[in-house]
Amino acid sequence: MELLKRIQELLRTKDVTAEIDKDGELSFLTRTGPISVRIRISVREKAIIVCSFIPIFVPVQRRAPVVLGCDYAQTIHRTLFTSDVHCGVCGVTADGDAERPEHDLCHL
Repeated sequence: MELLKRIQELLRTKDVTAEIDKDGELSFLTRTGPISVRIRISVREKAIIVCSFIPIFVPVQRRAPVVLGCDYAQTIHRTLFTSDVHCGVCGVTADGDAERPEHDLCHL
């Protein structure tokens, strides 16, 4: 908890309002260009875990191609993409550090 409080104070010096929730995780909103991103930081015994949540908004008529693109990216980067075709929600979690040829990455 002490480390999260130190991170919170550092963020405050950068004019970022971060809150520690009841689960002991630090979270805040930030912008990366035109996109708002929610960052969540938690401290475990052997690691500091930083998660970013980036919303993806897709019109109904484009959801199927986006789902196919996420499925393709999943095979390339060994990540787990989840998507719901009906509501358009997409998510991703890392699953190792895969090394792939450059020509595979170009398809994304």
